[in-house]
Amino acid sequence: ACLRFYDLSQKKAIGQPYFTYGGIKERGDKVLDHGWSGDDPQRAVWLDKMCAGEWLGMLKEAAALPPGMVEDVRNMTFLSSSQVVENAKEITVVLAARGLQRQAAGDDEAFVENFRMGLKLSLAMRLRAPALDVIHGRINEVLLLKGLDRWLEHLHGRPDLLHQALGVLSQYADATANSDDDQDLIEDLMILNCVKDPLPWLQYGLSVDYRGPLKHDSDIQAEARWVVAAWLAPWEHERLQRILRVDFWGDDAQRRQAFESNRSGPLSCFFYVRGKPIKLTNVALERAEILRLALRWYLADNGKPADKLDELVPKYLPSIPLDP
Repeated sequence: ACLRFYDLSQKKAIGQPYFTYGGIKERGDKVLDHGWSGDDPQRAVWLDKMCAGEWLGMLKEAAALPPGMVEDVRNMTFLSSSQVVENAKEITVVLAARGLQRQAAGDDEAFVENFRMGLKLSLAMRLRAPALDVIHGRINEVLLLKGLDRWLEHLHGRPDLLHQALGVLSQYADATANSDDDQDLIEDLMILNCVKDPLPWLQYGLSVDYRGPLKHDSDIQAEARWVVAAWLAPWEHERLQRILRVDFWGDDAQRRQAFESNRSGPLSCFFYVRGKPIKLTNVALERAEILRLALRWYLADNGKPADKLDELVPKYLPSIPLDP
Protein backbone atom coordinates (compact mmCIF):
# COMPACT_ATOMS: atom_id res chain seq x y z
CA ALA A 1 0.00 0.00 0.00
CA CYS A 2 2.85 2.40 0.83
CA LEU A 3 4.55 1.69 -2.50
CA ARG A 4 1.29 2.12 -4.43
CA PHE A 5 0.73 5.43 -2.64
CA TYR A 6 4.21 6.58 -3.61
CA ASP A 7 3.68 5.61 -7.25
CA LEU A 8 0.44 7.57 -7.34
CA SER A 9 1.94 10.64 -5.69
CA GLN A 10 4.67 10.74 -8.36
CA LYS A 11 2.32 10.65 -11.34
CA LYS A 12 2.35 13.70 -13.60
CA ALA A 13 -1.40 14.09 -13.18
CA ILE A 14 -0.79 15.28 -9.64
CA GLY A 15 2.84 16.29 -10.01
CA GLN A 16 2.30 20.05 -10.00
CA PRO A 17 4.37 22.15 -7.56
CA TYR A 18 1.45 22.16 -5.15
CA PHE A 19 1.62 18.39 -4.87
CA THR A 20 5.27 18.18 -3.88
CA TYR A 21 6.14 16.77 -0.47
CA GLY A 22 6.47 20.32 0.88
CA GLY A 23 2.99 21.14 -0.41
CA ILE A 24 1.52 18.00 1.15
CA LYS A 25 3.14 18.71 4.49
CA GLU A 26 2.26 22.41 4.57
CA ARG A 27 -1.41 22.02 3.66
CA GLY A 28 -1.82 18.77 5.55
CA ASP A 29 -0.46 20.31 8.74
CA LYS A 30 -2.83 23.24 8.25
CA VAL A 31 -5.84 20.89 8.11
CA LEU A 32 -4.73 18.99 11.22
CA ASP A 33 -4.03 22.22 13.11
CA HIS A 34 -7.12 24.20 12.12
CA GLY A 35 -9.63 21.78 10.60
CA TRP A 36 -11.02 21.43 7.09
CA SER A 37 -11.73 24.60 5.16
CA GLY A 38 -13.27 24.94 1.72
CA ASP A 39 -11.00 27.84 0.78
CA ASP A 40 -8.43 25.66 -1.01
CA PRO A 41 -10.00 23.92 -4.02
CA GLN A 42 -6.63 22.50 -5.11
CA ARG A 43 -6.41 20.60 -1.84
CA ALA A 44 -9.79 18.99 -2.48
CA VAL A 45 -8.74 17.98 -6.01
CA TRP A 46 -5.50 16.52 -4.67
CA LEU A 47 -7.32 14.47 -2.02
CA ASP A 48 -9.81 13.17 -4.58
CA LYS A 49 -7.00 11.96 -6.81
CA MET A 50 -4.96 10.45 -4.01
CA CYS A 51 -7.93 8.60 -2.51
CA ALA A 52 -8.89 7.16 -5.89
CA GLY A 53 -5.75 4.99 -5.86
CA GLU A 54 -5.71 1.27 -5.09
CA TRP A 55 -3.47 1.82 -2.04
CA LEU A 56 -6.51 2.78 0.04
CA GLY A 57 -8.25 -0.55 -0.53
CA MET A 58 -5.01 -2.40 0.14
CA LEU A 59 -4.51 -0.51 3.39
CA LYS A 60 -8.07 -1.26 4.47
CA GLU A 61 -7.53 -4.95 3.75
CA ALA A 62 -4.27 -4.95 5.71
CA ALA A 63 -5.90 -3.14 8.65
CA ALA A 64 -8.33 -6.05 9.02
CA LEU A 65 -5.47 -8.53 9.51
CA PRO A 66 -3.62 -9.28 12.75
CA PRO A 67 -0.68 -6.87 13.12
CA GLY A 68 2.72 -8.15 12.05
CA MET A 69 6.14 -7.05 10.90
CA VAL A 70 6.32 -4.71 7.91
CA GLU A 71 10.08 -4.68 7.35
CA ASP A 72 12.15 -7.83 6.83
CA VAL A 73 14.90 -7.02 9.31
CA ARG A 74 16.92 -10.20 8.74
CA ASN A 75 19.21 -8.46 6.26
CA MET A 76 18.78 -4.85 7.33
CA THR A 77 21.57 -2.54 8.51
CA PHE A 78 21.52 1.05 9.71
CA LEU A 79 22.04 2.16 6.11
CA SER A 80 19.01 0.28 4.77
CA SER A 81 16.23 2.42 3.33
CA SER A 82 12.72 1.98 4.69
CA GLN A 83 9.89 2.07 2.18
CA VAL A 84 7.33 2.28 4.97
CA VAL A 85 8.94 5.28 6.69
CA GLU A 86 9.30 7.11 3.39
CA ASN A 87 5.56 7.02 2.65
CA ALA A 88 3.65 6.42 5.88
CA LYS A 89 3.60 10.03 7.09
CA GLU A 90 2.07 11.27 3.84
CA ILE A 91 -0.49 8.44 4.01
CA THR A 92 -1.38 9.46 7.57
CA VAL A 93 -1.88 13.09 6.56
CA VAL A 94 -4.10 12.03 3.64
CA LEU A 95 -6.21 9.73 5.83
CA ALA A 96 -6.79 12.36 8.51
CA ALA A 97 -7.41 15.22 6.08
CA ARG A 98 -9.82 13.11 4.03
CA GLY A 99 -11.77 12.17 7.15
CA LEU A 100 -12.11 15.84 8.11
CA GLN A 101 -13.11 16.75 4.56
CA ARG A 102 -15.85 14.11 4.60
CA GLN A 103 -17.05 15.36 7.98
CA ALA A 104 -17.39 18.88 6.57
CA ALA A 105 -19.62 17.34 3.85
CA GLY A 106 -21.85 15.73 6.49
CA ASP A 107 -20.20 12.30 6.79
CA ASP A 108 -19.03 11.94 10.41
CA GLU A 109 -18.35 8.19 10.06
CA ALA A 110 -15.54 8.49 7.49
CA PHE A 111 -13.03 9.93 9.94
CA VAL A 112 -13.41 7.03 12.38
CA GLU A 113 -12.63 4.49 9.65
CA ASN A 114 -9.59 6.46 8.44
CA PHE A 115 -8.48 6.92 12.05
CA ARG A 116 -8.63 3.14 12.52
CA MET A 117 -6.59 2.43 9.38
CA GLY A 118 -4.01 5.08 10.29
CA LEU A 119 -3.52 3.66 13.78
CA LYS A 120 -3.15 0.14 12.35
CA LEU A 121 -0.36 1.43 10.09
CA SER A 122 1.30 3.15 13.07
CA LEU A 123 1.05 -0.07 15.08
CA ALA A 124 2.62 -2.12 12.28
CA MET A 125 5.52 0.33 12.09
CA ARG A 126 6.17 -0.15 15.82
CA LEU A 127 6.09 -3.97 16.04
CA ARG A 128 9.52 -5.65 15.96
CA ALA A 129 10.78 -2.76 13.86
CA PRO A 130 13.97 -0.70 13.53
CA ALA A 131 14.15 2.38 15.75
CA LEU A 132 13.55 4.75 12.82
CA ASP A 133 10.27 3.01 11.94
CA VAL A 134 9.21 3.14 15.60
CA ILE A 135 9.90 6.86 15.84
CA HIS A 136 7.95 7.63 12.67
CA GLY A 137 5.10 5.36 13.77
CA ARG A 138 4.79 7.49 16.89
CA ILE A 139 4.91 10.69 14.82
CA ASN A 140 2.03 9.35 12.73
CA GLU A 141 0.07 8.58 15.88
CA VAL A 142 0.44 12.21 17.03
CA LEU A 143 -0.82 13.43 13.64
CA LEU A 144 -3.88 11.19 13.89
CA LEU A 145 -4.63 12.40 17.42
CA LYS A 146 -4.46 16.00 16.19
CA GLY A 147 -6.98 15.06 13.51
CA LEU A 148 -9.17 13.47 16.18
CA ASP A 149 -9.23 16.77 18.08
CA ARG A 150 -10.45 18.59 14.96
CA TRP A 151 -13.10 15.92 14.36
CA LEU A 152 -14.41 16.26 17.92
CA GLU A 153 -14.63 20.04 17.57
CA HIS A 154 -17.25 19.66 14.84
CA LEU A 155 -19.02 16.54 16.07
CA HIS A 156 -22.50 16.98 17.57
CA GLY A 157 -23.98 14.12 19.55
CA ARG A 158 -23.32 10.75 17.92
CA PRO A 159 -22.62 8.60 21.00
CA ASP A 160 -22.34 5.61 18.65
CA LEU A 161 -19.33 7.11 16.85
CA LEU A 162 -17.74 8.27 20.10
CA HIS A 163 -18.06 4.73 21.43
CA GLN A 164 -16.54 3.36 18.23
CA ALA A 165 -13.61 5.82 18.20
CA LEU A 166 -12.94 5.11 21.88
CA GLY A 167 -12.79 1.37 21.17
CA VAL A 168 -10.36 1.90 18.27
CA LEU A 169 -8.01 4.07 20.34
CA SER A 170 -8.21 1.82 23.42
CA GLN A 171 -7.32 -1.27 21.39
CA TYR A 172 -4.39 0.57 19.84
CA ALA A 173 -3.13 1.72 23.25
CA ASP A 174 -3.29 -1.85 24.55
CA ALA A 175 -1.50 -3.23 21.48
CA THR A 176 1.36 -0.72 21.71
CA ALA A 177 1.84 -1.01 25.48
CA ASN A 178 4.63 -3.58 25.06
CA SER A 179 5.51 -2.95 21.42
CA ASP A 180 9.07 -1.89 22.30
CA ASP A 181 9.98 -5.08 24.16
CA ASP A 182 11.89 -6.49 21.17
CA GLN A 183 13.65 -3.24 20.27
CA ASP A 184 17.04 -4.33 21.66
CA LEU A 185 16.85 -7.65 19.80
CA ILE A 186 16.07 -5.92 16.50
CA GLU A 187 18.92 -3.48 17.05
CA ASP A 188 21.37 -6.27 17.87
CA LEU A 189 20.37 -8.13 14.72
CA MET A 190 21.05 -5.03 12.60
CA ILE A 191 24.39 -4.54 14.40
CA LEU A 192 25.43 -8.11 13.58
CA ASN A 193 24.57 -7.49 9.92
CA CYS A 194 26.75 -4.37 9.94
CA VAL A 195 29.71 -6.12 11.56
CA LYS A 196 29.52 -9.15 9.26
CA ASP A 197 29.65 -6.94 6.18
CA PRO A 198 31.40 -3.57 6.71
CA LEU A 199 31.60 -2.85 2.96
CA PRO A 200 28.42 -0.70 2.85
CA TRP A 201 29.84 1.45 5.67
CA LEU A 202 33.06 1.87 3.72
CA GLN A 203 31.14 2.94 0.62
CA TYR A 204 29.09 5.36 2.72
CA GLY A 205 32.20 6.79 4.35
CA LEU A 206 33.77 7.58 0.98
CA SER A 207 31.30 10.35 0.22
CA VAL A 208 30.46 11.64 3.72
CA ASP A 209 32.68 13.63 6.04
CA TYR A 210 30.87 15.58 8.75
CA ARG A 211 34.03 17.37 9.85
CA GLY A 212 34.82 19.24 6.66
CA PRO A 213 33.67 20.31 3.17
CA LEU A 214 32.25 17.86 0.67
CA LYS A 215 34.87 15.67 -0.92
CA HIS A 216 35.91 16.13 -4.55
CA ASP A 217 35.27 13.31 -7.02
CA SER A 218 39.01 12.73 -7.43
CA ASP A 219 39.39 12.20 -3.67
CA ILE A 220 36.45 9.80 -3.60
CA GLN A 221 37.92 7.81 -6.52
CA ALA A 222 41.31 7.61 -4.80
CA GLU A 223 39.72 6.37 -1.57
CA ALA A 224 37.57 3.93 -3.52
CA ARG A 225 40.70 2.35 -5.02
CA TRP A 226 42.17 2.04 -1.53
CA VAL A 227 38.99 0.42 -0.20
CA VAL A 228 38.87 -2.13 -3.02
CA ALA A 229 42.53 -3.00 -2.48
CA ALA A 230 42.15 -3.16 1.30
CA TRP A 231 39.08 -5.33 1.09
CA LEU A 232 41.10 -8.01 -0.69
CA ALA A 233 43.40 -8.35 2.32
CA PRO A 234 41.94 -10.61 5.05
CA TRP A 235 43.73 -8.71 7.84
CA GLU A 236 42.23 -5.40 6.71
CA HIS A 237 38.81 -7.03 6.51
CA GLU A 238 39.22 -8.23 10.11
CA ARG A 239 40.54 -4.85 11.28
CA LEU A 240 37.48 -3.03 9.95
CA GLN A 241 35.21 -5.55 11.64
CA ARG A 242 37.05 -4.96 14.94
CA ILE A 243 36.51 -1.21 14.59
CA LEU A 244 32.79 -1.73 14.10
CA ARG A 245 32.56 -4.13 17.04
CA VAL A 246 34.15 -1.47 19.27
CA ASP A 247 31.88 1.24 17.84
CA PHE A 248 28.80 -0.84 18.59
CA TRP A 249 29.71 -2.71 21.78
CA GLY A 250 32.72 -1.00 23.34
CA ASP A 251 32.64 1.25 26.40
CA ASP A 252 32.98 5.02 26.04
CA ALA A 253 36.78 5.05 26.36
CA GLN A 254 37.22 2.29 23.77
CA ARG A 255 34.86 3.99 21.35
CA ARG A 256 36.61 7.36 21.67
CA GLN A 257 39.96 5.68 21.03
CA ALA A 258 38.62 3.89 17.96
CA PHE A 259 37.13 7.13 16.66
CA GLU A 260 40.41 9.05 17.14
CA SER A 261 42.58 6.32 15.59
CA ASN A 262 40.35 6.18 12.50
CA ARG A 263 39.77 9.89 12.14
CA SER A 264 41.00 9.86 8.53
CA GLY A 265 39.56 6.49 7.50
CA PRO A 266 36.30 5.72 5.71
CA LEU A 267 34.66 4.65 8.99
CA SER A 268 35.38 8.03 10.58
CA CYS A 269 31.90 9.29 9.72
CA PHE A 270 30.31 6.65 11.92
CA PHE A 271 29.62 6.87 15.66
CA TYR A 272 26.82 4.71 16.99
CA VAL A 273 24.58 5.76 19.87
CA ARG A 274 22.29 3.13 21.34
CA GLY A 275 19.01 4.19 22.89
CA LYS A 276 15.31 3.45 22.79
CA PRO A 277 12.91 6.13 21.60
CA ILE A 278 11.08 7.55 24.63
CA LYS A 279 7.36 6.78 24.39
CA LEU A 280 5.89 8.43 27.50
CA THR A 281 4.73 11.47 25.52
CA ASN A 282 2.76 9.21 23.19
CA VAL A 283 1.27 7.27 26.12
CA ALA A 284 0.18 10.54 27.75
CA LEU A 285 -1.46 11.75 24.53
CA GLU A 286 -3.23 8.42 24.01
CA ARG A 287 -4.65 8.41 27.54
CA ALA A 288 -5.69 12.07 27.35
CA GLU A 289 -7.63 11.37 24.15
CA ILE A 290 -9.19 8.22 25.64
CA LEU A 291 -10.40 10.34 28.57
CA ARG A 292 -11.66 13.06 26.25
CA LEU A 293 -13.61 10.58 24.11
CA ALA A 294 -15.18 9.04 27.21
CA LEU A 295 -16.21 12.47 28.51
CA ARG A 296 -17.75 13.38 25.16
CA TRP A 297 -19.59 10.06 25.04
CA TYR A 298 -20.97 10.71 28.54
CA LEU A 299 -22.08 14.19 27.46
CA ALA A 300 -23.79 12.83 24.33
CA ASP A 301 -25.60 10.18 26.39
CA ASN A 302 -26.68 12.36 29.32
CA GLY A 303 -26.98 15.85 27.88
CA LYS A 304 -24.60 17.28 30.50
CA PRO A 305 -20.92 16.91 31.40
CA ALA A 306 -19.80 14.48 34.05
CA ASP A 307 -19.33 16.15 37.44
CA LYS A 308 -16.53 13.75 38.39
CA LEU A 309 -14.34 11.37 36.42
CA ASP A 310 -15.56 8.51 38.58
CA GLU A 311 -18.91 8.77 36.78
CA LEU A 312 -17.22 7.37 33.66
CA VAL A 313 -16.56 4.00 35.34
CA PRO A 314 -17.61 1.32 34.46
CA LYS A 315 -19.91 2.15 31.53
CA TYR A 316 -17.58 4.43 29.58
CA LEU A 317 -14.17 3.32 30.86
CA PRO A 318 -13.04 0.26 32.86
CA SER A 319 -10.85 2.61 34.93
CA ILE A 320 -9.59 6.18 34.84
CA PRO A 321 -6.36 6.37 32.79
CA LEU A 322 -3.36 7.67 34.74
CA ASP A 323 -0.81 10.25 33.60
CA PRO A 324 2.33 8.16 32.90
